[in-house]
Amino acid sequence: MKVTILGAGNAGCMSLLHFYYYQNYINKNLELELIYDKNIDPVPVGQGTNLTATDILWKALGINVLSKNNFSFTVKHGILYENWGKKQKDLFHPFPFGNFAYHQNPAEFQKLVLDSVKNVKITDTGLKKYEDIDSDFLLDCTGTPKNFDEYEKLVNPLNHVLLSSLPYESYEYTKTTATPDGWCFQIPLKDRVSLGYNFNSKITSVQEATKNFKDIFGVKKINNNFSFNQYLAREPISRDGRVCYNGNKLFFLEPLEATAIGSYIIVCRYLFDWLFLNNINKDQANATIKEYMYRVERFILLHYANGSIYDTKFWSYAKKMYDKNISKDMLEFLELSKNYKDEDGRNPDFIKDYAQWPTWSVKMWDDYVN
Repeated sequence: MKVTILGAGNAGCMSLLHFYYYQNYINKNLELELIYDKNIDPVPVGQGTNLTATDILWKALGINVLSKNNFSFTVKHGILYENWGKKQKDLFHPFPFGNFAYHQNPAEFQKLVLDSVKNVKITDTGLKKYEDIDSDFLLDCTGTPKNFDEYEKLVNPLNHVLLSSLPYESYEYTKTTATPDGWCFQIPLKDRVSLGYNFNSKITSVQEATKNFKDIFGVKKINNNFSFNQYLAREPISRDGRVCYNGNKLFFLEPLEATAIGSYIIVCRYLFDWLFLNNINKDQANATIKEYMYRVERFILLHYANGSIYDTKFWSYAKKMYDKNISKDMLEFLELSKNYKDEDGRNPDFIKDYAQWPTWSVKMWDDYVN
């Protein structure tokens, strides 16, 4: 069987790593191909990852990214939340003991992956139409769709981001700071700190957000400024079963909790279950991908439920959005998590996840804001 991945951004590279590793566990000969356009640069902003990224890099390539001195990866031991909720100023949410993720420059990550895989046909001269590609299955990771006719809106209070950077500063976590207008990520790389000021331009003008960004964080220059839609494909897998979307071609949701890279891997797991393990059929794979993404949407929205230290239009709007869209399964998982205790770490009743989040993680967040 031949699988062709279109695009070599984060989603394309993560998808490649997944199939590259797990081909060792199937009884079929798997031919892997990646097609991309070398003239299209990966997104120009530092990014945080979660544990799935570290895991697949090690499994697929045997690489500990922190040993690569010529790359600007930095270790990530968790997330520092600042100014969320109204009970405590800060929460450091760690990864489980002995585990770490990393911060990355997407262009360097692309180079690392494409230079490291073996026996993969890589074509960098441009993307092709589906009908011109000789392959059994296509995984389309080519980025934001040209129109959203075949997409559903995901519920979230943000729609705009300002990007900037600050001089190098050493810390081993992602900073996630609530602001009057939304929140700001701070990603420490080896040569700088990458910042993204997320807000809603229907509530706060770009000019006002720019001023607040500069005043609160001391940035001097806005490197990029763009609006974004938040969406999910109505049918992740095509009706004929030959094409599936991943990455921004499949969905986009704001960067809180660094859910994107983990989601790319989880989508590939569902595809693998269908294509090679026969645990589910195509329709089940389609439905499972969508339900997983809806759960990510709901859990991200949970972070706005208790507001922040700021009583502003944005935070009132965000809280009302959460209240209007809370689901029964989310409430049930919250109730389960509230009863979690440290000694329950091996109790089967508590070894459950809501999308990417285990009970102990949700319990930690709930204790912080409540």
